[in-house]
Amino acid sequence: MKLLVLIILLQSPSAKSHFGGTEPRQENEYKINFEINNTSIDSLTEKIQRSLFELLNSKKLNADRLLNSNYYLTGKLIPYCYLDYYFDTPDFQLFNNKMIYRLRYRWKTEKNFNEFSKFFRKKDHPIRAEIQAKTEISVTDEGYASSYESRFEFRKESSPFSKENPAPTSPWPVKTYLNYTTKGKFKKYNIIPYYEIKKRLTSNIELSPKVVIKTLRRRFHINLKNKWGNGPNPNQAYIITIDSFRYQNFENISKVYLDEYSKSFYEVEIEFERNTSTILALDTSPDAKIAKVYFKNDHDMIRKNLLETLVENSVNLSGENLSKYKKVILASRMLKKI
Repeated sequence: MKLLVLIILLQSPSAKSHFGGTEPRQENEYKINFEINNTSIDSLTEKIQRSLFELLNSKKLNADRLLNSNYYLTGKLIPYCYLDYYFDTPDFQLFNNKMIYRLRYRWKTEKNFNEFSKFFRKKDHPIRAEIQAKTEISVTDEGYASSYESRFEFRKESSPFSKENPAPTSPWPVKTYLNYTTKGKFKKYNIIPYYEIKKRLTSNIELSPKVVIKTLRRRFHINLKNKWGNGPNPNQAYIITIDSFRYQNFENISKVYLDEYSKSFYEVEIEFERNTSTILALDTSPDAKIAKVYFKNDHDMIRKNLLETLVENSVNLSGENLSKYKKVILASRMLKKI
């Protein structure tokens, strides 16, 4: 019902000039939290890449045969670098109610991030910035995570920006953009992710950054040409990310660029990509119903393959698969201070 109200608001002529960003869409992924013993994350990533190639060549997956197409793997071993500012209320209502609200920056490499923090040269500027919200987060014992995600991305390909209404350009000054995230307003636009969070809070309490998480993300895509594909990468069916991340409690902007982060945590995520899943979820035809079953079975098989690869390489699997935000809040013991 809440989603229907939001859609009605966004479709009304008066609301279109005031709201910006993407409407909530369901995100489904598997999470695998683990600890590394006697191998490096780079070596492990190479072995995961090899295992994915072997899985695609084994012909054990099904959606490709259903659609008379071929799965293929893309991606790279060099990680992107993400810096995420996670927001919450003074009494951690987001944490306690399974929500996430963050301002995210992305660099091509960790070297670009390090050089940017020292010299601020244009070639080292972040390449993406966006505000994200996730609500109604649920995670099963097997690590199957479901949530509703909305975004406000500062790029011309995303609402409300376009060639005619240009997005602000990098480097997106942190102080200014933290303020946009806190207030939920960018110029004349109300930020949809902020709206999604605020309507679920018990009172009008101001949000503020609590922790900063720095992530090195190695990423692969399993691609499959299909009629439901949309967006700039319509063949992307699954995204596999191998993350190593560290955190620090947020104190000030300057400290974020110092290497005063925690030990590393590790996780693998296997997401049914929005470039395929968004349109497929809306299709009620018989073909789509069958395809949904096949894609879900393939999703399960990819998870099984990666679990086997991790076990073969003697990593310690965590007993509970948590979101990054939940993991670092528990590790920081911040809740014991309120």
